[in-house]
Amino acid sequence: MPMKLNPHQTLITLLLLYSFSFSQAQQILFEKTVHDFGAIIEEKGPVTYDFKFTNTGSSPLIVNNVVASCGCTTPGWSGQPIPPGKSGYVKAEFNPINRPGSFSKTLQVESNSTQNPVLTLYIKGNVNPKPRTIKDDFPEKIGAIRFKTKFMSMGVVKTNQPFSYSYPIANESDKPVTFKDQVAAPPHIKVTVTPKTIAAGQKAMLSLEYNAKLKNDYGYIQDQIQLFTDEVDQPKKDLVVVATIEDYFPPMTAEQLALAPKLVLSKTTHDFGKLKEGEQASVEIEYRNSGKEELQIRKIKADCGCTVVSADKYFLKPGEVGKFKVNFNSKGRFGKSNKNVTVFSNDPKYSRQVITLFSEVNP
Repeated sequence: MPMKLNPHQTLITLLLLYSFSFSQAQQILFEKTVHDFGAIIEEKGPVTYDFKFTNTGSSPLIVNNVVASCGCTTPGWSGQPIPPGKSGYVKAEFNPINRPGSFSKTLQVESNSTQNPVLTLYIKGNVNPKPRTIKDDFPEKIGAIRFKTKFMSMGVVKTNQPFSYSYPIANESDKPVTFKDQVAAPPHIKVTVTPKTIAAGQKAMLSLEYNAKLKNDYGYIQDQIQLFTDEVDQPKKDLVVVATIEDYFPPMTAEQLALAPKLVLSKTTHDFGKLKEGEQASVEIEYRNSGKEELQIRKIKADCGCTVVSADKYFLKPGEVGKFKVNFNSKGRFGKSNKNVTVFSNDPKYSRQVITLFSEVNP
């Protein structure tokens, strides 16, 4: 005998059936959600894959958007509504140029699917890098010779002994190139090229020896050097050597440090506030020797020609106080700016101290 349902039970059953029917309205089912491109050759350019899906629901399915996790991946998809039982696609295009090595990217698929409105697809693979050329490794060219850069950075150079560094260079031409003994460089920089004659398509080493003590300066230093070859076109090679010179202090015990000179600045920042373009502003900063031995101010150096520094003392006995004045000229400068003044001393613990100057220049 069939069971009778009361009106309340009948209503619940109808709602459940309606809910089930509605949940089946649009359904998206992908054949797979992960694709492995495997090994990709970089120089061949972009690769693509179509993720195919079927609308397993009872109403048209619409893919509203596909969002890639990286600009290297370009998505595409079926733009028209997909009828029940029919198929569509989501296209993933990956560009391997300048992206060697393994990769893993995602695409988020947004649709009107009642069950999975947002689905994630995955692509992965490994990009085999293209063979590098001399131009790739040495982007700067002067005549037939290529350099990694025209700015040869020596990094931090100490004053205790000369510092050497070598840079590879390459001959891009189909003829040998010989470097002459003639070199235009300041006395604190020695330059050698080994071998002097570079065969066609071959490399050599440009070596620099930097003597910071001979330079007798501190902070960021920039020097011009010129090399000469037997080339007809562009035989002169203009290069720049940059270095940051700092004092060398041998290792010291705690007792030695306690007796050493000690530089203490009255402030390490100053805000000139708002200035009109062309207006000048200045500030006085005190410095004290809180150590037990004489303090020597090696140099006070501004990082901009707009800032001029003058000091009243460069040698301070223990407990003695000195002052230096910083003048900032806002001519030709606009907006917010940060300028640095660096104080170099024989304080072995803090031989290099920086004061930052803030300003906002309005027209």
